[in-house]
Formats: sequence, C-alpha cells, structure tokens
Amino acid sequence: MHFELTEEQLQMKMSVREFAEAEIAPHVMEWDEAQHFPIELMPKLGELGLLGILFPEEYGGAALGYVEYATAIEELSRVDGSVGISVAAHNSLCSNHIFQYGTEAQKQKYLAPLARGEQLGAWGLTEPGAGSDASGTRTTAVKKDGGWVINGSKNFITHAIHADTCVAFASTDRAKHSKGITAFIFEKGMKGFSPSKKENKLGLRASETASVVFEDCLVSDENRLGGEGMGFVNAMEILDGGRISIAALAVGIAQGAYESAIRYSAERQQFGKPIREFQAIQFKLADMAVQIEAARLLMYRAAAMKDQGKKTTKESSMAKLFAGEMSVRVCEEAIQIHGGYGYTKDYPAEKYWRDSKLCTIGEGTSENDLFLARIIKGDTTAVARAISKVEDNAAEASELMKQIFSRTGRALIVGITGSPGAGKSSLVDKLAAFYRKTGERVGIIAVDPSSPFSGGAILGDRIRMQTLSLDKGVFIRSMATRGNLGGLARATVEAVAILDAAGYDKIIVETVGVGQDEIEIAKTADVCVVVLVPGMGDDVQTMKAGIMEIGDVLVINKADREGVLRTEKELQALLSLSARSDEWQPPIVKTVAIENKGIAELAGAIEQSREFQKQTPASADRRKVVARWRILELLRERLVSETLGVDGAANKLERLAAEVATKKRDPYSAVDELIKARSRESEVRSQKES
Repeated sequence: MHFELTEEQLQMKMSVREFAEAEIAPHVMEWDEAQHFPIELMPKLGELGLLGILFPEEYGGAALGYVEYATAIEELSRVDGSVGISVAAHNSLCSNHIFQYGTEAQKQKYLAPLARGEQLGAWGLTEPGAGSDASGTRTTAVKKDGGWVINGSKNFITHAIHADTCVAFASTDRAKHSKGITAFIFEKGMKGFSPSKKENKLGLRASETASVVFEDCLVSDENRLGGEGMGFVNAMEILDGGRISIAALAVGIAQGAYESAIRYSAERQQFGKPIREFQAIQFKLADMAVQIEAARLLMYRAAAMKDQGKKTTKESSMAKLFAGEMSVRVCEEAIQIHGGYGYTKDYPAEKYWRDSKLCTIGEGTSENDLFLARIIKGDTTAVARAISKVEDNAAEASELMKQIFSRTGRALIVGITGSPGAGKSSLVDKLAAFYRKTGERVGIIAVDPSSPFSGGAILGDRIRMQTLSLDKGVFIRSMATRGNLGGLARATVEAVAILDAAGYDKIIVETVGVGQDEIEIAKTADVCVVVLVPGMGDDVQTMKAGIMEIGDVLVINKADREGVLRTEKELQALLSLSARSDEWQPPIVKTVAIENKGIAELAGAIEQSREFQKQTPASADRRKVVARWRILELLRERLVSETLGVDGAANKLERLAAEVATKKRDPYSAVDELIKARSRESEVRSQKES
C-alpha cells in the first residue's frame, strides 16, 4: 500500500499552493469582511484546470482523478475555505451530476463550458423543509406543453446568484416520495428562475450562498437530467463524491489553522522564550498534527477508492465525518494557542474556526454520518430508528442497507416457528435469558402476522419478556408483516441484518403459524427451530407444510403433557423417511419452557447444527439460495415500482383489476399489458436521450 503522492501529483499540489498564496492569500480578510464573492478569480481557476479537474479532455476538463481533486481542494482551503468550497460545489455537484447522468447533448451544451471555466455551476437540493431529509422535496414539476412547469424554492445554494447553470430537483410525483423526484438543468436568465435572499453567514463568507426561486418556470423535457423519478437516487450517488471534497475542505482549513498556530507560537515570547518551547503548547501542536494526518489518510483512501471505480458511500462518509469534527477541534486549539489574539481579527485563527464549522453541516450533517456509526456501535435508539426506516420503506433505507451489508454475517440467527399455542414466545424468552447468562447480546424479532396496529403479539411479547426488556443487552422488536398473513416480511430480513451489523451475537426470529409462507424463515435463519406440542393434532399438518425440510432442530415443548412419547415417536418415524440434502439429522429436544427445562439442551442442539453447517459444502449452497432470493425480492420490488411509475399506469392497473375481478380478462394478460406499457415508455425515453 502506498501512502505518498506521485511526482506528478506533488507537482500539481505545489502549483495549486503557489497559486493560492499568490492570488488568494492577499485578499482573504478583505473578501471575508465584505462578503465579496471573487467572481474575478474564476477565469484564473479555469486556466489552471481546477474547474474541470474531474472531467475528460473531450469536454474541456483536466482528466484527473479524485486524489488530485481532493489535493487541490485541500490546498485552496489551506489559504481560504471560501474558494475551496466554491471549486468543490462547481466540480463534484453541478458539473459532475451532468457528467454522470446527462445525455451527450447536455454534456456538450452545459458540461463543456463548465469544465473550461467559462461558466459557473450551482446545485440545488436543500429546501426549507428538506435538509437532511432531502426526500421531503416540495418543489414541484408538472408536465405541460412538452416540458415541465416548476414551482418552489431551494435554499443554501452555493453560487445561486452568479451561476450560469444550475442543477435542481423537483417532485414529479409526490405519491412516490423520493422515487418521484427528478433533476432538471436551469440556465441563468430563464423565465421564472431567479436568485433570492443571500445568506449572511458565520463563516466561508466569500463563498456565495443564497436561495433560488421557481415561479411557473417552464423547462423543456430536454433539460430533464437523468431518468424521471431517479433524481433522488442519483443525488445520493453524487453526494458520495461530494463528501470527499468536504473532507478535503476540512483538512485544508485545519492545516491552515495549524500552520498559523506554529508561526504564532514561534513568535510569541513569554517568560523569556517562545511559547512553542512550553510542553503544554507542544502537546497541543502534536495532537493537532496527528488528527490532521489521520483525517488526510481517510480522505485519500476514499478518493483512491473512487478513482478505482469502487463504491465509497461508507468511506466518504467516514472521511467527511472525522475530518469535519477534527477541523473544528484543531481550529479551536489554534485559537487557544493564540490566546487573546486568537479572539481578534488581527490573526487568521478566528476565521479558520468560523470556516471549519460548515464541514460538520454541508453534504450531510455529522449527525447523519454518526447514524451509521451509532448503529455499528449497537446504540439501541439508532438500531430502532434504522429498523423503522426499513419497515416503512423509507427512501434512505436502501442506502443504509448498502452501507451495513458488509458488516453482516457474524451473528448466529435462530428462527423459531411452529403452531399457535406451542409456547414459542416462552421458549424465546428462556433461550434469550440463557444466552444472556453467557454474556452474549441478544436481538429478538417477533413477527406479528396482522396489522401494525394489532396489540396481540406485541403486548404478549412484552408481558412474557418483561425481564429481558429491561436488559440493555437485549433488543426486542415486534414487526407486522403488513398483510402477508403468517409470512415473514422482507423487512424482517433487513431488520435482522441491522441487528447483525450492530453487533448482536444471537438473533432470534419468532414467527407464528405453520404454513407455506412460514418456510421463508429458512431464508433468514442459520438454524431453524420447529416447535410442536403434544396433543394438538398438528403433527400431520407439520409434515404437509414441509417443516421437516426446514427444521434443523425439532422441539416438543410442554413436554410434561400427556402424549409426548407418541409425538416423539411420530417425529422419529418421519425423520427416518426424510432425506435431507445436507445429511443433517435434526435432533428432537423436549422442553417445558415456562419451567426453564430443556433450554440448555436446546441451545446445545442449535450450536451443533451451526457447527455442522460450517463443515459441509451444502451450507455454501444454502447461502447462495438465500442471496438469490434476496436479489429477486429486491428486483421484484424495483420492477413493480418502475412499471407503476409509467404515466397513467396507476389508472391502467385499476382498470385491469376491475376486468380481472369480473372475469373479463385473465391476470396473466393483464401483467403482459403493464409490462408492454413499461417497455414502450423505456423506448420513448431512450429515443429522447439519444
């Protein structure tokens, strides 16, 4: 692994440093005091290649990578963060969005002049009511006369006043929330599109930040950027790169503050010697240097991965989070080293500190970045919020699952299923208590088959597990299958993954009923426990439901009842007739859960099953089957969403449903018609884009 810049990258770094010290440094305080946006500097930045650093030469860019880009932002921000953030917003947001998702015609018309530095770009996602929750966009776009009529506003937009080109987002279908947001390209002077209030900011005052307003702004469909309804998804991907630039901004500001503290500590005399010779100051400077270097390495890792074409959602968020928080700390220490002078405008320390705070807010607040970190640490509130996002199919749920997926696969997931009345909840209660005695953290998911408003299963779980509910090492959640009666909703699978990533050692999933849908638990659990009870006449139904195929461990609960021996013999007979592909012979464990009898034996049988799986090739095949199922489930949901997203599809669906209900049409041809409509829409879009 290499941690040094190449000779060419070092040359570029020094070129940007020399430019910043010669062209920017003499004006920093003047621009800051006057809140002057240095538009006169933009042509010079363009000549240096910094306004098209990421883009191919065919569009007028410098054809460099994210490592060079981050280095350039750092060097500019070391002198003035206002210039650094302007270059960042122009490159990684506006221009990059057009480069990544624009048509060739859009790239030639808009990207080329942006990359050459002839025009300035802005990017508008944030609204007064849609900041961290960008999916709450209220700006609307309504189809009219072959184009779109846009109404709404955006705030906190960099370059809102001077920008020649602006990429902004509007809701084209509010019913679809984030999946109904579309991006558009706006041009300066376009009727109905205008800048509004300029913000009077704490820091980065030479960077222009203002609002933009859309008042019956008519744009051609040729100005639609990317697919209809894909704006939010594309924006989240663009922000992956944007966070790298904010990390670079933070590192540059901190580096500038650190260097100013070193200079001052060498000049300032106390007790007959420079204050840098005092150990207290040396400790501060050493800590500052370590923190800056750590943030720089995180920044370069994310940038290098981006250049390699890898997904960097997690890495860029980590870099941005750590660098932003670090920058504020380092700049505060710089003020402290300056003492009273640090509180005045005679020295640059106070400006660096003011500028640094934006790094914990822009491109997603530190709290958003901390959300993932809190989940990974096992914070129960964060875990509960994450599961709620998945259960409600929130817009950010898919991005969250992408980030945590690599951290799953460490927990032992135990699925417990069986007939109602078999005592499964009591069994779960005692099994979880057994695991807690060994110091393991336990997550419990109880699948409620009815609606999210039914209190039966939820209330019952809380009563039976009231002792565990007070244990901080146990997480209990009841989840509704939302109409999929008796089945295991996909949201439950994602909830298990969240608990896995959060560091829970054992995760127990309890379901109700025994039916065909119940077999889906095998696609979640590492070990599937099937619970029976003597005297309920469910043995034959169990066999019909295919439980013998999914049961890794069979439990006869309430084994103090009459008929337990008969039930045990029937199970043994069935096991002798069944032939499992992995050759595992499910053990039969007898328990009396309410009396805590047989729980240790059950835990032992679960461990034996898990160990057997690790040693057999069939376990790898099982993982592939589960992975295939998850992909198909997600694909099904995505295709349904896209199919029903076609214009008029909702009305068409209602018409077809009525025809199928009255036997005027069969459901198969109804599906064919919806798919054909989706294909026609895709062809039309492709023709427009080409």
